[in-house]
Amino acid sequence: MTLPVEDEDDENHYLAPSEARMKIESENLSLEKLKSYLPNTKNNTEEKKYIAERKKEDKSFVFDFTKVRATARCNYCGATRVIYSHKKVGVKDGPTVKDLEKLKSSLERNGYNCGDKITVGKFYAHRALMCGHPIEPYYHNPNTGTKGGRIVTKDICAVCYVNDDLVTPNEMIKSLDLLGGKAPLTICRGCFESGVEPPSPGGRPNVRQATQQAKATKKHDGAVVAGKRKARTTK
Repeated sequence: MTLPVEDEDDENHYLAPSEARMKIESENLSLEKLKSYLPNTKNNTEEKKYIAERKKEDKSFVFDFTKVRATARCNYCGATRVIYSHKKVGVKDGPTVKDLEKLKSSLERNGYNCGDKITVGKFYAHRALMCGHPIEPYYHNPNTGTKGGRIVTKDICAVCYVNDDLVTPNEMIKSLDLLGGKAPLTICRGCFESGVEPPSPGGRPNVRQATQQAKATKKHDGAVVAGKRKARTTK
């Protein structure tokens, strides 16, 4: 896991992924230490109110796999966030191709921070997302491909945002009894082997996967019991 790690020279910022990984490896930071860097709003009334207002604002928009038009990387934490539009680019009542070009130019010129309001064209982003939050499920490429005019995104870890040594959802499903049948999002091997619970997309569980995972767990438990029994009889 490589994020978030606070910048000691600026407490309001996080280190870039490559710098964070170097710091973690050099100082051998534990998972609990990394968790301590996550924003905590439990006892912060103003922060709670702020987030509640942003969640209310988000309810006026539709977030879906088919509406992903661009991505932006947070200047503070390095997370990749999704930029959406309700209609496809270039169609009636949707953002224009020129709007998309302006959006990309604005992001290159001004950057982006988690929760920023998109002011170009008819684009929008999740306002309630904060630094340290996992990658949005809709960022990851769906089985439906580019349906609805969505873009193709690069595979990255949903937890720490790195793009190398990734564990596929299928590998995680085979290895663990995960999420009651919900396919987990892609994470890196570092997060997976550290015991980080893979985030899952929203929606109903896949019944077939839930059944297969339950059978796999039962089979695994049976093997453990048999192994213990064999160990007792060979003493």
